[in-house]
Amino acid sequence: MFIHGDSLFIGEPEFPTTEEFITKAIQHGEETLKICTLEKYPVAYALAQGRLGMYYLDLADITDFGSKTENLKDSIEAFAEALKVFRANEYPLNYVDLKANISLAYLKLAAVNDQCKNIRHAIRLLKESLRIATLESYPDRYANIQRYLSHLYLELSAAENKEDNVRKAISYSQEALKLYKFKADDQKHFSFETNIQKASACTYCGYVELYLDPEELKAKRPYIN
Repeated sequence: MFIHGDSLFIGEPEFPTTEEFITKAIQHGEETLKICTLEKYPVAYALAQGRLGMYYLDLADITDFGSKTENLKDSIEAFAEALKVFRANEYPLNYVDLKANISLAYLKLAAVNDQCKNIRHAIRLLKESLRIATLESYPDRYANIQRYLSHLYLELSAAENKEDNVRKAISYSQEALKLYKFKADDQKHFSFETNIQKASACTYCGYVELYLDPEELKAKRPYIN
C-alpha cells in the first residue's frame, strides 16, 4: 500500500517531487497527526505516517548531503510508526509494503554513509517480510522481493565479498524467475534473465562490468564461459 515510486515494485510517484510541494505535504501530514493520534485513530495515524515516510523519501532525493541523511532517518522513523499499527498478523500486506519502504530508505542511506551496514539492514528487512509474503500467499510480492534482494546483494558485492554476494544475487533472481517462466512475452522475464547473465559474468571480472551487454562482455573477456 505504501510502496514508494522509486522502489523496484511500482512506477513513478503520483505527486510532484518539487521541494516546495513535498515540504507543504509534510506540514499537512504533521497537522493531520495532531488530530489522528495513535490512541484515538490508529489506522488513520498509520496511514498518515506512511505518507510522511514517502514524502521524506522524495525529499531526500532532492536535498543536499546533510539534509538527505536527516530526511532518510525521518522516513524510516515514520514508516516504523506506521508498523505499530500495521502488524503482520492483522495487516499482512501493509506490513510487507512498509518493510519494503524501510528497506529502500536504508538502501538510499547506504549511498550517503555506512554502505555495507545499511545495505545489510535493507536485506534483513526484506527477509523479514518474506515470512509473510510467501510464494503461496502473495506470489507477486514474493517475486518482487526476490528481485529486490537480488539488487541489494549486487550492491553489497561492490563493497565486500564480491563473489559470494553476486552468487546470492543470482540465486534470488532465479527464484523470482519461477513466477515468470510461463510469461515469455513479459518484460520482467527478460529483465530477470538479463540480470542473471550479467551477474554471472560479474563473478569473473568484477562489479564494474555489471552493466555491459553479456555478448559484449564475452568479446572483451573470451575466457568467460
